[in-house]
Amino acid sequence: MQTGTKRRTPFQSLLRKTAAVLVFLCLCLTSHAQFYNGSQLTFGKNRVQHQNFNWQYLRAEQYDVYYYPTGRALAQYVFYKTPEIMEEIEKLLNYTSKKKLQIIVYNTQPDFRE
Repeated sequence: MQTGTKRRTPFQSLLRKTAAVLVFLCLCLTSHAQFYNGSQLTFGKNRVQHQNFNWQYLRAEQYDVYYYPTGRALAQYVFYKTPEIMEEIEKLLNYTSKKKLQIIVYNTQPDFRE
């Protein structure tokens, strides 16, 4: 007696499983696409835009002053005034720093916020 069902060959079974996996992967990828946030947009007032800074530094024995090229004059001023200010702060706090300080100079407040 025959029950009316066909037996699948191993190849047909593998093909069926592979097709099911491919369909599942396609559904996953397309569901991600519907929530795409539009990060390739190049316009918009509210779009967050970050600037890449090309950091440079002035090095002293007790401290380093980091700056980007448009702020070189300000960084040099900070570099030469730092020993005086450090001395004042050390006297005020009655504390001497044994670690090397790292001072970062930004030209504007928005650059600092970024």
